[in-house]
Amino acid sequence: MESISAIIGQCPYLASAERISPPVPKPAFRWNAAPLNPERHQIRFTLSQVRSDLAALDDTLANITSIQTRLLQKRDALQVFSDELKTLIPSIRTILPEILIEIFYYLKGDYRDEAPARARAGSLLPTHVCQQWRQIALSTPSLWNNIYINGSSVSRSLPSSEVKCIKTWLARSKNSPLSINLRWNDGWGGKLDFEEGGVWCAVFGVLLQCRRRWRHAILLWTPTIDFSALRNNLPLLETLEIHCPYDDVNIDGNAFEIAPWLSSVTLSPGLTIDTLPWGQLKFFIHEFVMSILQSLTSLQQMSNIVSYDTGIVYDESEDIGFLNTPLHLSKLESLTVCESDQFGMDRYLACLTLPSLTSIKLFQDSFNQTPDDCISAVISLIQRSSCSLKAFEINASGWSSPLCALLQVTPQLETLGIDGRALEYDFDKTVQLLVAPFGASSTSCLAPKLQHLNLRCRPPFEPQAFVNMVDSRWRVTSGGCVTPFKSVRLSGIPSATTFNSSELERLKAFAAEGLDIEFFTFAGDPILFEKIDSVST
Repeated sequence: MESISAIIGQCPYLASAERISPPVPKPAFRWNAAPLNPERHQIRFTLSQVRSDLAALDDTLANITSIQTRLLQKRDALQVFSDELKTLIPSIRTILPEILIEIFYYLKGDYRDEAPARARAGSLLPTHVCQQWRQIALSTPSLWNNIYINGSSVSRSLPSSEVKCIKTWLARSKNSPLSINLRWNDGWGGKLDFEEGGVWCAVFGVLLQCRRRWRHAILLWTPTIDFSALRNNLPLLETLEIHCPYDDVNIDGNAFEIAPWLSSVTLSPGLTIDTLPWGQLKFFIHEFVMSILQSLTSLQQMSNIVSYDTGIVYDESEDIGFLNTPLHLSKLESLTVCESDQFGMDRYLACLTLPSLTSIKLFQDSFNQTPDDCISAVISLIQRSSCSLKAFEINASGWSSPLCALLQVTPQLETLGIDGRALEYDFDKTVQLLVAPFGASSTSCLAPKLQHLNLRCRPPFEPQAFVNMVDSRWRVTSGGCVTPFKSVRLSGIPSATTFNSSELERLKAFAAEGLDIEFFTFAGDPILFEKIDSVST
């Protein structure tokens, strides 16, 4: 069949039209005078030729229009036919495999998920949709490199099917770096009988064979588990978390001493470990309560530590030499300390110099402790270290010292949190200190960069004063020295009716404008700002 372009090229109308060219006036014509007889004859002849050419061009255009109409009709018919055929193929099937893989990644569970069945389901879901999706999912190793155990809710032991399941996931993951989670879930029928946990040992044995692929590992220490085979076989390990169902367990040996990329370690309560590559650690969380000297001695080995989270207890018998020469840690940015008994926090902080410190969180379990010395120790730490603190959070039993002194040495503070169900401190004074000057005032302001505020309400509580403070920190003058709030959290409110309708209206307006507001009653019920004229919990 000849092409449409070939047919058009053979059209006599077009061929004839192509031979027509616009006539060029002869210079002999006199345009500004009446033509002579010979000239009139020539003009009439030329006009006759032009009229003939115009008629030929009109015929050609009419023919082309007819052809165009027929072609458009054919095109419309083909388009309708094409659209009908497309309905037989779902548009989802036209998505490139690379894009589908990216979508599947969003379904993949987090390796730290405490619900393994849910985490596994994310990777399994694409394999149950259609054959194409199943093939794509099964041929993508990085969808299967999070390894979980899934215990029974009725049995005290792991089902034998777990070994087969983990082998299947390892095979699908090919050579991808692994993230393994062997955390035992408390909801799986009580404590596991580890002494009879043959399946548990089999699971660990399977994973041990691919230990050189471990990148993130959450392990569970049991009397039947031997970590010694891990020594010098962890070339990819970056994060390590070890849990233990027993108390006062020490992991001896040097299984984790050589791990060139290990930078983050978390140890559960009741667990200690002798040997780690301390000098390369950047993040360390130890939920085991140590004496002040033990904690400082441990910190002394961590020259590159960036974030440190620990529990401490004061031991009167200890001779803390660091009090005379505070430990200097140039890279530590975040410090979290939980004090399980009184008289320890201030001594602990007095032993540190932290020039890079930006965040500090203090927790005090002792309800008899008055944290005056603790706050003074924080102020001394800031002044001694010449650091710019951006986040300060305290969960304590009492607070009778003024907040003003702390705010004066933290001009870069962005996050302030004061909590504790038995907390005693001057709440109204705190609110007054945080009020920002109105407009482009030259009046100095404490914590001008404060963006996140988390307070526990204490009597006497003046709702209007609190709302006014939030207003002063939210609706700030553009270009001024005060940074607007981003979030406000207030807990321990006496009841849902503490705020009147006017105050609720203002708070609702703040929320509508974008301020993140969370209010909770003393019972823990949230106060919702869905309606101006009423409040619900």
